[in-house]
Amino acid sequence: MEKQQIVATLKNARVSHISWVNNAIKLLEGNDLEYVNAPVECGECDFGNWLSKQSSHLSNIPGFEEIERFHYDFHVAYEILYYSAPIAHEPKKIFESAIKQKRKLEKLRKEYKRLEKIAINLILKMDMVEKMVSTMSDRLFERTMVRVDVEPA
Repeated sequence: MEKQQIVATLKNARVSHISWVNNAIKLLEGNDLEYVNAPVECGECDFGNWLSKQSSHLSNIPGFEEIERFHYDFHVAYEILYYSAPIAHEPKKIFESAIKQKRKLEKLRKEYKRLEKIAINLILKMDMVEKMVSTMSDRLFERTMVRVDVEPA
């Protein structure tokens, strides 16, 4: 794997996950589910798929384990928001109090704030690792990358 591939993958992942946050804003605003991305498991998005395939090679690069954890948390939080939004925005039932309706919306806003915080941490960590990898000397990069295809002596 080359440095440029890692840097490009991190840039693409940042853009795509910002798009997911924008979808979450639409959910918060009460838009129909058909207008936003359905949730996927963290290993099913392009970045998550790449991470799972490359994690053994990248394990010595500082920050990659944190990216994996933030990425997992991100997808879990988005899924909760995705399935909670329609319930929070459904019309008030006859016997439902305005307070109960308000609590549902408040819970949805808190879940969005949680997603937003995870997204910020994920993107900041991606930026940090991207800068670190792009400025590494080729020699240091080669020493840092784990070679899983070589049998130990």
